[in-house]
Amino acid sequence: TRGQALVMAGAATLAIVANISTYDLPDDFGGFEGEMTYEAADNVWFTIFRVGKGAIRALQQTSSGRTGNPEKFELFPKKMDGVHGQRFAVSFWPTPDAAYTLTYSFQVLGSALTVMNPYPYGGAQHGEAILESCLAVAESRINDDTGNHQEKFLELLAASVSTDIRDFKPEHLGYNGDRSD
Repeated sequence: TRGQALVMAGAATLAIVANISTYDLPDDFGGFEGEMTYEAADNVWFTIFRVGKGAIRALQQTSSGRTGNPEKFELFPKKMDGVHGQRFAVSFWPTPDAAYTLTYSFQVLGSALTVMNPYPYGGAQHGEAILESCLAVAESRINDDTGNHQEKFLELLAASVSTDIRDFKPEHLGYNGDRSD
């Protein structure tokens, strides 16, 4: 059996339950950014380490039926149906012995724009860059050459990258002192 991931606004969480080791990730999952963690009692955080499929299979064979706190996981692509894009799942070892809420960050794969879904990811601050990107591609396909929209897009792309760096860089990276005394 498989569990289903729950994605909350601004944060990604995965609610796992006892005795189920494999869970589907969100449809827009495009890869992990950082570590998967969970909080135990007294505000103590644990990291679940990503390993390859062979490592999980070997652990499952040598410790059949073991349950406990999730220590390792594998990420794997699910079978494609040809109708939807690639989807992913995770499998944990050992099989969880209780309910846990895991937290993680991931790269989001944007959905195709439609009449019902007209807004791309990125927000209003990147809207002009997105528009110029589309116009540059259209210009290239129609004229078989780059033009004014390509130039404008590259300017706006640089501005968007600068905006992201400014808005999302950490203010503090941690203590970096000499603790030898």
